[in-house]
Amino acid sequence: MSRELNNLLHLAEQSFIRMEAELLITACVHDGDLAPFNNLLQELVMAGPISLFVLRDMVQVIRALKSQFNQEGQVIRQDLKQALLDFGIRLPDELIMRDPEAWWRNHELARQVQAAATSLEQNSVALVNEICVDAGNKVSKLARRLVLVTELEHAVQDWISGLIYEHAHDYYASFFHERSLPEH
Repeated sequence: MSRELNNLLHLAEQSFIRMEAELLITACVHDGDLAPFNNLLQELVMAGPISLFVLRDMVQVIRALKSQFNQEGQVIRQDLKQALLDFGIRLPDELIMRDPEAWWRNHELARQVQAAATSLEQNSVALVNEICVDAGNKVSKLARRLVLVTELEHAVQDWISGLIYEHAHDYYASFFHERSLPEH
């Protein structure tokens, strides 16, 4: 087999692994179970420095997913803000501009919504409460996914650092070993 064909096959294998890793990352975050991803990560680490490119690509996939979740948080925030505005409830921008989990768990948000809702009719108060509960459920689900994605990112980054260290150590050890051998 020619070297060019061998290189092409190697690239195809890496592309396939990247694609499978992307599907696995999405499934693990959706299911809330990181064990299958950790198994793949372990296999890639055992393969050694050759897997660094795949691991780097996995970090990019993870960061893209993290960015997507942050954008979803912005959409939830804007939808909640607009829904409350439709009922005449205006919340301070600094209160709603925090990260999704922080602004939802903030009791000040709930207090201000409750205080503003007292001037509404009973059926409107029930609707505002339903809107807030729905937004809270979405934010909780999103926050759990962000935690998982962050765990994935840290795990892959740690292994990348470890593999780079190991590769550099092995390289320099062999380099200095070769230089220290006496010539015959």
